Parts: sequence; C-alpha cells; structure tokens
Amino acid sequence: MQFFIPMVPPTVTHQDKKLRAFMKGGKPCAVLHDSERLKAVKQKFHAYLAPYRPTDPLTGPVRLVVKWIFPADGHQTGEWKTTKPDTDNLQKALKDTMTRLHYWQDDAQVSSEIVEKFWGDPCGIFVQILPPEQYDAEPARWIECDYKELDHQSLEMVRTGERGICCSKCRHVFRAELLWSANFCPNCGQPMEVYICDPSKAPSI
Repeated sequence: MQFFIPMVPPTVTHQDKKLRAFMKGGKPCAVLHDSERLKAVKQKFHAYLAPYRPTDPLTGPVRLVVKWIFPADGHQTGEWKTTKPDTDNLQKALKDTMTRLHYWQDDAQVSSEIVEKFWGDPCGIFVQILPPEQYDAEPARWIECDYKELDHQSLEMVRTGERGICCSKCRHVFRAELLWSANFCPNCGQPMEVYICDPSKAPSI
C-alpha cells in the first residue's frame, strides 16, 4: 500500500501542547492537552488519510515508510532537510491518526520504520506500508535528467506538463506524483533510476 498526499507538511508537531492547571482534592494538578494548532493538524491528517485506509486493519508486522517533502523554496529538489521539525516529532501525529483510522490492529505492529525529510517539488507526504517479504526492496535512485537521452515524444510531454519524471530504462515519462513513490517502472516493470524532469529547463524542440 502506498499513496502520496499533496500538501505542505505541517511544522506543528505532537509537542505543541497546552498546560491546564486545576485543583483536585485540595492539591494543585496539571494536565497537558493538544493546542488548537495541533488539533487542526490532526483533523487535516484525518481528512487526507481516511480515503486510503484499508477495508480491514492490517495484521502482522509492517514496515512504515514516510517521506516528508517540504516546499523547495530555493533548495534543490531531493536536498535533505536538516532543520526542524525532527523526524520523530513529525511522525507522532501522523501515526496516531493512522492508528485511529484502523490502518492496523495495533501500532505495535510497525516493526520497521523509515522516515525521511527533504525539500522538493511537488511537496507533500509519501506513505508506504510494506509486509515483511518486501522489507529489502531497493528504493529508486533519483538523478538529474539528461534531456539529450529523451525521445521527441517524451521531451514534448515534459515541456507541456507541469513537472514529470522519466524512467532511465524505457524513457517513459510519468506524472510528478510518482517522483516519491516509484521503485519499479509502471511501464516496463524493471527496477529503475528515475530522471527528474523540469520543463523549465528543457531545451526547445
């Protein structure tokens, strides 16, 4: 199971709490609860994740892969994001929402977890859930496109589209959403390196 959520990843994390103080039995007490900003983030996650939840909760061990792609804003697409939020803080609200939506029977089933954050266009959140037999699948490798290697039709697709990617083996061009999710080419089925194709850099034909 895998999907891409086209959104600007929130920078508000599960640590965004408010302290409520009160008296109980004549003694001062304090409770942490979600801030309004954190509640809004969880509601947004619920709206985006609900359409992808499985019919029945997953059973057995799973690997959860999450790639947080923040708006490039002057950075190179694919450049690692080394500023806050931390990856562990980013994950908490997302995983809690997936648990409430019954993606699995218990979040303890997540026996392997890969979390990455980087700058990119398009921005969003890529989520992949794998069974144990697919834990060792090799991820796609992303390199800048050499437009001289594209045929006329593929180059025209890149030039007229908002953004695209091209398989390095069969030269088939795909929609940009595939950028963060493809390990195997949907056209030829082979493991692939993927060229990042930016229409603004494509030569005239």
